[in-house]
Amino acid sequence: MPEPLRLADLDPRLIAADVMNVVYDRVYRDARRIGFIVQVPDTGQGEKHARATAVGGSEGFRAAHALAEWATSGRGQDAEIPALLRQVRADLEGIDAKKASTRGPVDLATLPGVALVAAGARLALVEGRTVSAVELATLASLDEHSVRAAVKAGTLRPVGPGRPMRFAADLAHAYLYTRGVPGFAAPEAPAP
Repeated sequence: MPEPLRLADLDPRLIAADVMNVVYDRVYRDARRIGFIVQVPDTGQGEKHARATAVGGSEGFRAAHALAEWATSGRGQDAEIPALLRQVRADLEGIDAKKASTRGPVDLATLPGVALVAAGARLALVEGRTVSAVELATLASLDEHSVRAAVKAGTLRPVGPGRPMRFAADLAHAYLYTRGVPGFAAPEAPAP
């Protein structure tokens, strides 16, 4: 079984490149199927270089990179994240961004899947919403079982009983801070 992807080990440029590889492969496959020809400008340095240059300068790459930066480190403007989530999901699914959702199932065994879950979870915490055990585990670069073990040990307290297990934003934020997750500062002390 392959090692699970850990957010802490991921590079935003690699995540964005992986998103664009998925998009490019789908576009190329669909174009061939219907008889279209997809070409990138000839830079004189070979097809792979031309493709990397074209894809790396695309709006899709910029959106995927900005989302990956937010997911891995919290760098970026939280107000832009919902639109970026929609755009990246739309690019991956091959649909119009207006029809894409900011939430929904993803494959956590892929770079785009980890980035989408982490970005959505980080946004939920900024907005003061609860996060699931899977979302918290993804941000903390853990598996869900480790989060559940922290609950059993009393280190974490879920919002209430039942599944899916959910955590309040302030407690999740403090937990992520103590684990050293980038973008999570020390909780503010209450005013006297």
